[in-house]
Amino acid sequence: MSLRSDGWSDAQKRLIINFMAVTESGLMFLSSLNTKGFTKSWFYIVDKLMEKVRDIRHQNVVQIITDNAQTCKVAGTIVEGCYPHVVWTP
Repeated sequence: MSLRSDGWSDAQKRLIINFMAVTESGLMFLSSLNTKGFTKSWFYIVDKLMEKVRDIRHQNVVQIITDNAQTCKVAGTIVEGCYPHVVWTP
């Protein structure tokens, strides 16, 4: 399965990160995270991605999909280093 994250701002300008699982059967919403009060640094993104990988068991994850922001690039590289079978895709 692929783990997909997508950051956006809602109408009240709150920064939100959605996490979704993508399988052969389709897309499944996992959770939404309000990041108010947190800096969306590479460290924060790694922490949240790794938490989701653990939640759905790393053996089930083959790909992580994020946007192409520099913080996501760094986070994807770190996750790939921790789980060599997982590929990061922007």
